[in-house]
Amino acid sequence: MEINQGNQTSKAMRFLERENYFSVINGYKLIFLEKDRLKGKPLTPEKFLVGTKFDEIASLYNFDRDLRNLLLNYMLKYESNLKSVISYRFSEEHANQSHPYLQLDNYRSGNRTEDTKTVLSTISTLSAIISRKGGKKGNAIYHYVDKHNHVPLWVLVKYLTFGNINFMYESLPDKIQNKIAKDFSSEYRRSYGLKSDRKFLVTKEMISEINKAINSYRNVAAHEEIMYKHVVTKTVGHKNIFNLFGMKTSDNDVTNVFVLIMMLRVALTKQDYKNLFKSLVNLFNDYQNELVTVPFSDVMKIMGFDDNWKQSLKA
Repeated sequence: MEINQGNQTSKAMRFLERENYFSVINGYKLIFLEKDRLKGKPLTPEKFLVGTKFDEIASLYNFDRDLRNLLLNYMLKYESNLKSVISYRFSEEHANQSHPYLQLDNYRSGNRTEDTKTVLSTISTLSAIISRKGGKKGNAIYHYVDKHNHVPLWVLVKYLTFGNINFMYESLPDKIQNKIAKDFSSEYRRSYGLKSDRKFLVTKEMISEINKAINSYRNVAAHEEIMYKHVVTKTVGHKNIFNLFGMKTSDNDVTNVFVLIMMLRVALTKQDYKNLFKSLVNLFNDYQNELVTVPFSDVMKIMGFDDNWKQSLKA
């Protein structure tokens, strides 16, 4: 790996002083390493491709950080919307009950041990949050406990992590899950001006797949891990999302960044999605010429973007 002398050396040193060496070099070097032609794995001992410059690794690191921040912004929009829809539909179903979200009978029932564990975990989490926040002044939960002896679900969900709300969704009976999925279908058709009889149906299984993927990518963003090559495995259901748009999918069952964008296309309003798409185009353009040893198109392929990605994703 080359580091130009003079000002460039000082620039590299300052960059590594700000950022963690392990995170930058060890985290982003893989694409710049020479590979075994047969196995496709890095040679041992490791050897950088001829001409690799430190600036290129730094640029890939910066690109990934910008990508994380961009995707996180729109994943948070979906998270906020999901919490609102869940709290509305659950409260609607149990309008005459006090603290219905703490009642075991209001959740999914079945013979699977895993379902029971998910439900109990959800109730335990909700109860713990009320107990923890209800004893401290200065928050909405304390206010409702103190003044009304009751915490509405729409207040409580604001204190849930995405992992928490994902567990809650999976704990809900099919009836409520179907209503939530129908809400997303209706919002998409309304946002895009589609007729109500048009076949655009978001299913409860699609919402589960979207939640699984976003939960994983949210964790990557929260811990500042590598975003561009992150994948979520065993997500067969995303193929149904592609079918909504008449798109073919590969036989693999992984959710990469491209698939995540497709999921957000379903989950966001038209305006939010158009803003995401525009920002994504600008981001790719900004870094298009930053890599020389390895073309930026290789980074795109790792994320799942082919040559026709704009046509595929444009709303």
